[in-house]
Amino acid sequence: MRRRLAAVSAAVITGLVMLPTTLPAHAQYPSALGTPTTYSAGKPLWGTLQNVPGIGATEFTYVGPTMGSTIEAYYASQHVADLKAMAKKARVLLRQQLDDRCGGDAKACKAMVVFDIDEPLFNNYTYWANETPPFSLDDTNWSTYVENCETSVNGPIRAFYRLAQDKGVKVAVITGRPVTQTALTQDCLREKGITGWTDFTAKPVDDTASASVFKAQARKALEQKGYTILVSVGDQISDMAGGHLGGGIWLPNPIYFIP
Repeated sequence: MRRRLAAVSAAVITGLVMLPTTLPAHAQYPSALGTPTTYSAGKPLWGTLQNVPGIGATEFTYVGPTMGSTIEAYYASQHVADLKAMAKKARVLLRQQLDDRCGGDAKACKAMVVFDIDEPLFNNYTYWANETPPFSLDDTNWSTYVENCETSVNGPIRAFYRLAQDKGVKVAVITGRPVTQTALTQDCLREKGITGWTDFTAKPVDDTASASVFKAQARKALEQKGYTILVSVGDQISDMAGGHLGGGIWLPNPIYFIP
């Protein structure tokens, strides 16, 4: 079931998210990372806070047209800069994790970085902005959009994906897209210059678990195969909830929330 977030203020863009009032004490991080934005299951996450607040949502939630002009202004003026800033943090986090957990040797620990697809690797702003009404979801239109690979790519995040591979780090993709879309999604990734993943996990059609649970279980399964997940890159807290990672890079998404 989908629902529109009935009341979202301009704070969606200026940084209102549901975060703990105090952060647990952890080791110091490199200055280029700074203090983590928040923690999930004790794991540090760094983000821009340009995200839809969950405010207790228990299902897929989108903002609808009310915030349209604010979202449009954000994508026109700030989105690319935020992606570049987060890609820089991702590079620093990867180096730190490689040193701390793998002794600088990716092969020694079967180092891995995990990516979500929609909004981290793919940029679907055009779909959301052109829907009627804007920033709402039509399942039929979305399916057509996915099938036709009409998405664009987030260049700074694709560059980080490739950098991880260049360092000998394995890459995995964990997506909430259904397994029925696996082949066309993989074709679209390749078309956008995103290739060479070691593992690709899509959600079984009959899996009713939340994204938080599904993705944590998928990361756990990778760990059971012997991989050490250094970084998870996503646009939702649910991409990094439940542990089984070293740290998370939480990318901006002011359009929808997935618990």
